[in-house]
Amino acid sequence: MVRNNINNLSIITNDILVRFFSLSKDQAKSKIAYDEKTWKILKVKRGVYINPLISIDKQELSNVIFNNSYLSLETVLFEKWMIKQFTYNVQSVSPISKTEEFSFGWFIFSNYKVNINSELGITIDKNIRKATKERALLDIIYLKLFSSKYSIDSEIYIPDDLDNKLIDKLLELYWNRVKEYYLNNIVWKQQIF
Repeated sequence: MVRNNINNLSIITNDILVRFFSLSKDQAKSKIAYDEKTWKILKVKRGVYINPLISIDKQELSNVIFNNSYLSLETVLFEKWMIKQFTYNVQSVSPISKTEEFSFGWFIFSNYKVNINSELGITIDKNIRKATKERALLDIIYLKLFSSKYSIDSEIYIPDDLDNKLIDKLLELYWNRVKEYYLNNIVWKQQIF
């Protein structure tokens, strides 16, 4: 029974097998080694495997690649209709800056000095940690100001329904230049229209 349930997983890690299938660490390690050897699962990176027969949720996988990451930036802004340009990349904020390329897509992880451990402005839905549109907007502003490598090709649409109380709380996590940019370029434009 357990074996069938394990084979229905799209993403597999030792931790998942130990926590949710009551296997010991040695049993989980043996199960993964056997399944990898028999091509039932494929290694994505050390400790992370996928089932090639099951459709992969790239957003969930990005959270598994780096445990403390959350989806943000253009990935979230496109979902919230704040940018028009579709991005095939899954963009996250994580403890490490890195780009991972797999046959099923690119995963871009950006790191910066903001307290990414704060759960403020992050939602969890179906095991996916994702920034709210307010936090994703501030993440983009931060990268635009402090990273010479980052640029956004699309114009950002600022909706009327932004939660200004949440933004005020979030701005405490970011440096003053982000707050100044937000107040001078975002709030000012909202008041004009």
